[in-house]
Amino acid sequence: MVSLLVVSQAGPAAAVAADRQPVPEHDLDDPEALEAWLDGVMKASMTAHDVPGATVSVVADGETVLAKGYGEADVSSGRPVVANRTSFRIGSVSKLVTWTAVMQGVERDRLSLDADVNRYLEDSPVTVPERYGEPVTLEHLGTHTAGFEEELGGTIVPGESDLQPLGRALAENRPARVRPPGERPAYSNWGAALAGHVVAERANTTFARYVEREVFEPIGMTSSTFRQPVGSALRSRLAEGYVHRQGVYDRGEFEYVGIPPAGSMSATATDMAAFMNAHLRNGSHDGGRILDPESVRSMHERHYTTVEGLDGMAYGFYEMDENSREVIGHAGDTQLFHSLLFVLPEEDVGVFVSYNAAGGVPARGELFEAFMDRYYPASSDGPATADPGDLGRFTGDYRSTRIPYDSWLKVVGLPSTFQVNRGPNGTLVTSRLGGSAQRWRPVGERTFAEVDGDRTIAFRTDEDGARSLFFDGQPFVAYPRVGTAGDPLLNVALAGLALLVALSTVVLYVGTAAWRRYRDRPATERRPRVARAVLGLYGLLVLVLVGAVAVGAGDLVTLVSGGSPILAAISVVPVLLALLAAASVGFAALAWREGYWTFPGRVHYTLVTAVAVAFVLQLGYWEFLPV
Repeated sequence: MVSLLVVSQAGPAAAVAADRQPVPEHDLDDPEALEAWLDGVMKASMTAHDVPGATVSVVADGETVLAKGYGEADVSSGRPVVANRTSFRIGSVSKLVTWTAVMQGVERDRLSLDADVNRYLEDSPVTVPERYGEPVTLEHLGTHTAGFEEELGGTIVPGESDLQPLGRALAENRPARVRPPGERPAYSNWGAALAGHVVAERANTTFARYVEREVFEPIGMTSSTFRQPVGSALRSRLAEGYVHRQGVYDRGEFEYVGIPPAGSMSATATDMAAFMNAHLRNGSHDGGRILDPESVRSMHERHYTTVEGLDGMAYGFYEMDENSREVIGHAGDTQLFHSLLFVLPEEDVGVFVSYNAAGGVPARGELFEAFMDRYYPASSDGPATADPGDLGRFTGDYRSTRIPYDSWLKVVGLPSTFQVNRGPNGTLVTSRLGGSAQRWRPVGERTFAEVDGDRTIAFRTDEDGARSLFFDGQPFVAYPRVGTAGDPLLNVALAGLALLVALSTVVLYVGTAAWRRYRDRPATERRPRVARAVLGLYGLLVLVLVGAVAVGAGDLVTLVSGGSPILAAISVVPVLLALLAAASVGFAALAWREGYWTFPGRVHYTLVTAVAVAFVLQLGYWEFLPV
């Protein structure tokens, strides 16, 4: 095998670029050294992050250099992970297969990347609604720029009986279009699944059958499937997924993806090696072909970028350049399994890894960085610090575009909101709820590099004056700046105050009424009693709502699928709170006009009413109230 510094398929420009890179201490010509190094990395990360099992494959120059399993596929039985036998759920890495199928449709003149996607949905129960005077195309779907809100319903469903035909599942969980196509990215499982549905519709078959025949079979991916549950031949070979709690691995149930092209695939590491080799070898592997060379180039090249200098979107793949090397890939997550596939097209090298516990998220990132640092070390210390001008223009709150917009689930955007503030020594500081702060030094007019890190952020101002924040390595999501109402700390403070006031109101008003009845004391006049009863009931319902949201968040899959009774409380209680808050405003006015209670009593009632109204406005902002 040739050294990784000699790229057999690279042109002159690539050779010059390679000459400028520092000579790495290691290369993949020594599989034994690779295996020894990988054994150390995997053992350390799996131990540190509580992962029972993982599977890895590494390819180079058209060959599988290494495919190896680590740990256990089944903790209770001790069944080990075997790279060419044990299948893992690979989550959104599945989208690379989906987009390979789309490009096949383009090759065969069944599909056009720039045509209105509704052209291919005439006989389907799902269509994309018309809005903004612009159609959504397959190119928009492939680059996550269609302008859809995040749709949580239907992505993961509780069980096999909840699975529906793909067209119907897409129709019943269709997201709203919330921005013009091409304006800003927002990662969309629904959009990727729609692309897969279009492929199946044009081929007059199911998506699972299509990819088996047109992608898996030609290149020998005999242990891969999108079917749920997996077929009997693969069932005993499937890894179990786990949640680590207090030193114990709790086995999870098989996860059913309601829109399979977005992430239902199960595969072995050796099958994914074949897939990587096909993409690195102009679409062919082991005598079979899945794409023409031109389609491979199109699928790998950049088609959308947020800010020049940051990573961009290809079709399905996204750029994740590291150490001045071109890298494309895709991560994948279910609740239990966490995976990563990345390839270096100019180097003819690829790596796939999948873990069967949540610790796989940090572990895969560590493996990626360790691999790149070992085999493709950085050529410089990064860009020099620059003068960006007034840093105050960048400060504010920036919320992810990957959130629901027209339901109370919009509240999931709260923890994905970044606060940007000035830092010491001409830096910016980003932080979000529950996360650590990062410092960034200016390296351009609107670009900042992480202090003591290798990440980059950039800001963009659109023609309408709207400003957005973007992170390198995340070209599939934007963070537009939001107003004061979206400030995370303000929202947490208001919600906490509302909860505290609700508790005090229940104790004071309901408790006082109960004490009077117990002591057989004469009741106050009717209107003052009703006024306090209104706020007492308000306080009780606030506690009910907070409890319902907290419990529902523990089983979000059931909640968003409509199978949870908690959903009724979350839907109805905010309306009742709005009515009670409005009534308390009227009673507060009456209290001052007619002299209810003592002066401190009227002040207290008014302040509690003000908090109640503010909390209702907050519920309205987060879409808890129907328009």
